[in-house]
Amino acid sequence: MLDEFEIWKFVAGLGIFLFGMFQLEHSLKILAGRPFKLFLRKHTDTALKAVLVGVLTTAMLQSSSVVSLMVLAFVGAGIIKMRHGLAIVFGANLGTTFTGWIVATIGFKLNIEGFALPAIGIGSVLMLTFSNARVLNNLSRFLVGFGFLFLGLNYMKVSIENFAEGVDIVGFADYGLLVFSLIGVGLTALIQSSSAMLVITLSVLNAGLISFESAVAMVIGANIGSTSTILLGSIKGIPEKKRIALGQLLFNLTTGIIAFVLIGASSKVIIQIFGVSDKVIALAVYHSLFNLMGIVVFLPFIGKFSKFLKSKFVEVDDALTTYMKKATLREPIAAIHIMEQEGKAIIEQTIQLNMVAFQFNENEEDERFADKVRETLGVGRKTFGQLYDRLKQREGLIVEFYVKEQNQEMEKTETARLNQLIASVRGALHSAKSLKNVSHNLDEFNKSANDFLHKQYVFFRQQSHEFYNELRVLLNTGDNETSFEKLADMMRLNQKQYEEFLKQFYSKKEKLSEIEISTVLNVNREIYSSRKNIVRAAKNLMLSPERAEDFNDIPNYMHGVY
Repeated sequence: MLDEFEIWKFVAGLGIFLFGMFQLEHSLKILAGRPFKLFLRKHTDTALKAVLVGVLTTAMLQSSSVVSLMVLAFVGAGIIKMRHGLAIVFGANLGTTFTGWIVATIGFKLNIEGFALPAIGIGSVLMLTFSNARVLNNLSRFLVGFGFLFLGLNYMKVSIENFAEGVDIVGFADYGLLVFSLIGVGLTALIQSSSAMLVITLSVLNAGLISFESAVAMVIGANIGSTSTILLGSIKGIPEKKRIALGQLLFNLTTGIIAFVLIGASSKVIIQIFGVSDKVIALAVYHSLFNLMGIVVFLPFIGKFSKFLKSKFVEVDDALTTYMKKATLREPIAAIHIMEQEGKAIIEQTIQLNMVAFQFNENEEDERFADKVRETLGVGRKTFGQLYDRLKQREGLIVEFYVKEQNQEMEKTETARLNQLIASVRGALHSAKSLKNVSHNLDEFNKSANDFLHKQYVFFRQQSHEFYNELRVLLNTGDNETSFEKLADMMRLNQKQYEEFLKQFYSKKEKLSEIEISTVLNVNREIYSSRKNIVRAAKNLMLSPERAEDFNDIPNYMHGVY
């Protein structure tokens, strides 16, 4: 019997089908590009909208796995709330049934080679001709993928039909429906494509090798087996990703159990009451209905379901990797969001650290503030230099993350934004470095018996606190337009204060030693440099690349000592 089965034609058909699916996914992902990802990000603010987005995007990309992995990346980065991420995954399950409808209505009704071969031929020629034209090349790739998908389907269909001619299907029923479900789980996990498993099931059903109920059982198993992709993607992920993966597993498992129990009754409803006589079409109907049923059952309780999942996988915090650890999956928009969070965090910590430079050995309140900064940076009672080293460690991790992100395919605007954000991080560290250079001098001024030096410390301290407090408020309340003017004002103020100090210092001609004169001037210059760099860091974080360029065009006297 096995000799009658054209096994290599079937295997080749499966391979060609999977290759076609890959080409479709790849071309559609590129054609959709950033707008598609922004659509996913912006239109998932409610659970119902998130479900609809999951349905539409999966139907368009023809892959629930691609959508599910993207959801993992976005939830991990904090772009999408977990409950909305779950809703997208629920919708993706329904969206993936679109493949079954295409195959059931076209694949078994028309002359497949009649449109598959022209699609492959024309698509291949166009793809080679327009290899340097991004849009046309990917449209051609889509056409090739479409052709290969149905050519592979035809190979599987023919090989199974030939096999079915000499096979008595009565014996297959003895294995029971549960075995067919387990076959669906195993094969889907193995080939990593529920769509391919659905096509195989439709083929064997069309050939009469199995009953309608057995085919339903295999499709139910395929639904459960499809969770293997997202489970694998979450193994080394943060708790949020593991929760999403567990959520999909529980959703598919619960939906599958309910659908399995109702196989007999629902089959009669579809075939007898709905009057769907074509079993291939009926299977596509059943596949859509039981996934829709799952959404109807879970959606009203998605809030409680989300809370249940949050109680699983306890998160261990690490001050150095607060946000970056959430990006184990490479996704440009998620990476940008992570970098923005890290950029803001490192600027805020730099501001705190710089303020500490003016508060050593001052009073009890100042020491409590310093302790709070040490706690924020995840360290014990350490010196300014040791706190600065901790900040440098964080910078190193951010740079490492940034370098890895450069290896993936990105839009020009995404690359520009990432470059801007890494410049923001470096600017913050340059700001801290400037104060590190003179932190011991500030401490000496504070303790000095020389009234002039102590007054300079008090003067620098007051100015810096006002400056940094204003910047902290701006970081949390500013927008792209108002931030531009306020940051420009802060840069001008910094320049003005630097110059006014020089005028006052030279006019007073205090009795200081040469070393003290040099030290005071150096401290003033480093404080100026520190403020300038922290404003530049905030500029790169808060402004768009275009507005940041405009900021750089403000007269040069703002950007350096002359």
